[in-house]
Amino acid sequence: MKRLLIIAATPIVLSACTSIQTSTDGASATGTAPTSFYCWKARLHTSGNDLVCNWADTRSEACRETSLSRLSKDALATEPAAAKRCDNGQWLVQVTRK
Repeated sequence: MKRLLIIAATPIVLSACTSIQTSTDGASATGTAPTSFYCWKARLHTSGNDLVCNWADTRSEACRETSLSRLSKDALATEPAAAKRCDNGQWLVQVTRK
C-alpha cells in the first residue's frame, strides 16, 4: 500500500517542482519577478553585456545587500538611473526590467 501511495504521489511532486522558478538575474523564486532592481552606485560596473552590482528587489534591501550579482543588459528596459540614498550614505541606482 505504501508503494502505491508513493507511485501515485510522484507526478504531483514532480509537477510542483517544475513550477518553481530560479533565476540569477534577481527575480524571486516565487514566480513574481520584480520590475525594478536597485544597487549601490559605487558598486555598479559593466562586465561584457552584464551590469554587476549588489542588485536587490527593493531600495531597503539594496541598502543592506553586499553580495554582487549580474543583470543582463538585454533584459533591461532602462539604463541605470539615480535613486535615493541609503541611511549608510550609499547612493542607489535603479533599473527596470523589460
